[in-house]
Amino acid sequence: VWPWRPEGTNVGNGGFSLRSRRLAELCLDHEFTIKYPLIEDVAICLENKQWLEQQGVKYAPSQLASQFSMENPGGLYPSYGFHGTLCLPFYLSDKHLAAYIDNLTPSMLRDPIHIRTLYGLFRAQRYEHLEMFMDHAMVQVPDFKEILLAQLPGDTQFFPGMTVSDLSDLLINY
Repeated sequence: VWPWRPEGTNVGNGGFSLRSRRLAELCLDHEFTIKYPLIEDVAICLENKQWLEQQGVKYAPSQLASQFSMENPGGLYPSYGFHGTLCLPFYLSDKHLAAYIDNLTPSMLRDPIHIRTLYGLFRAQRYEHLEMFMDHAMVQVPDFKEILLAQLPGDTQFFPGMTVSDLSDLLINY
């Protein structure tokens, strides 16, 4: 469920999803359009939704979809699975979370998806790992704090209520 979208257009996700063979075949049809090649969930669940429904594709209502998988705003959910880096801090053990952080590359640390892990760490109150993440990120990408602060205004749907000032205060030591 995408909580920032209105009901009827709020179910989607490519990272952890079930797709029928019929849907996969329709995605190969010449009438299926893709504006943003790396964002297939938007193509399937928003841009082509009306056309796909005309072809017989059905989308789960949000209540049913939330039983299958959750993503935002990050948390521990009573669902079958989850998608997204915002949820990692709620599901990974200390050991696995540390390994994830240790293996973040400079290109990953410039990627908004991986940067959002920090919001999840804060929300999950995993402060030791948040500090570990920042220490690692600052070594790998010296201007990481500036990248993070610049990204936050566009990420308010992922971390409601957090302001750039709040985040800047939280990261005062960096």
